[in-house]
Amino acid sequence: MGGGPAARLACKSCLDSASSIPTWKLVAPSIWIDILLQADGAVGADPACGFTTLVACCIHKDWVCGASCGDSALAYWCDGKDAAVLTRHQEKNPPIGSGGANIVPFSAHLKAPWIVAAMTDGVWKYVGWDRLHEVFQSDQRETAIEKLLTIARSLRTKRLPDDFTIVVIHGE
Repeated sequence: MGGGPAARLACKSCLDSASSIPTWKLVAPSIWIDILLQADGAVGADPACGFTTLVACCIHKDWVCGASCGDSALAYWCDGKDAAVLTRHQEKNPPIGSGGANIVPFSAHLKAPWIVAAMTDGVWKYVGWDRLHEVFQSDQRETAIEKLLTIARSLRTKRLPDDFTIVVIHGE
């Protein structure tokens, strides 16, 4: 319980913290550890909040840099073929809101054209990395999220078996 309020507060805390930092500093992985630790403290101090996962990043020119905690993921696809899950080294526990969240930084150089996708576990677990790669490598970017939703839905009930949130950013 309290996951929704925790996620909203964690995102707000990250946005507030990152907004006060010059962009050139946001391309250093260590700054994202501090930003997520602040979110961990804010969520942990609010009695209406439970625990949450969190991934946050900055994309500046040809660089992506950020940090994560939990089982959400951030992946990128570059130059029409290369792919990587930047959050692959994170651990699910302790989560944001615990007061001791295990924050793992990440960074990567992006080669145009690129796609960066931040997603909850309800996306990558039920779509699968191979299918994500297939969808993002197709020429029909405009329908990518609809395709992923269709893949993730239960064949029997047509409902999503878990949370499904994805943010997709394209760079040319």
